[in-house]
Amino acid sequence: MHILPDRLYTAAQTREIDRTIIEDHHISGSELMSRAAKAALDILMRSWPQAKHITVFCGAGNNGGDGYDLAHQAINKGFLVDLIELGQPDKMSDEAAHARQGFLSTGHKPQAFSGQVAETDVIVDALFGTGLDRPVTGHYAEAIAAINNTVQARILSIDIASGLNADTGKVMGIAVKADITVSFLGLNQGLFTGDGPHYSGRIYFDDLETPESLYKTLPTSSQLARFEHYKQQLKPRARSAHKGDFGHLLVVGGNRGMSGAARICAEAG
Repeated sequence: MHILPDRLYTAAQTREIDRTIIEDHHISGSELMSRAAKAALDILMRSWPQAKHITVFCGAGNNGGDGYDLAHQAINKGFLVDLIELGQPDKMSDEAAHARQGFLSTGHKPQAFSGQVAETDVIVDALFGTGLDRPVTGHYAEAIAAINNTVQARILSIDIASGLNADTGKVMGIAVKADITVSFLGLNQGLFTGDGPHYSGRIYFDDLETPESLYKTLPTSSQLARFEHYKQQLKPRARSAHKGDFGHLLVVGGNRGMSGAARICAEAG
């Protein structure tokens, strides 16, 4: 069974994890990108083993770099790959530009977004990462709408479903509705709050071989609540038990004309 870590992070905290790995543990950004692409492609192949045709949507940031690297690796594995490029290459980070060059070295060329998605088996969403802090507009919004309107293709998002706020789970205008989201280094709290669960699909996590000692030194924003955390407090009750055996509950709430929630709570108790 796939078990996710309990620790949740804000977007700023996951950037700090990334920075610490690169600067203190001397693992390059390009190496992390390659590991992320491999992990995402492995999950894609395990989840949809019959897939032969992959369409990758790449933005201009490092999330797009993961997409270029995944496309490169998929081509080397014999997949038919289409890559839709929405970002401007001259504005890419060094790591993303390096990943793009790796893709170009296969002889394939990026395609411009035409307004619709051609028939494919799997769409890989690498448009926006965890740093999105403004509403999605323009061609990006059109691309996300086209991705969501596909009928047959399954959708895998890298890091987070594009358009979803990594801290709040709020949809920033429009967001990809993923079947699977593959998260790296640290799970963002927005995957589990707000609209996050609706748009993220099944969530997978890979720490990309990050030393466990690093996580012990960095703060988290919150923690996943699991039944295992509370089962010791939920001891079996006698079959003859009565609600009066377990104390009393005082419900204080509501205003004039707004007592419904308080009443429902009291009646449920």
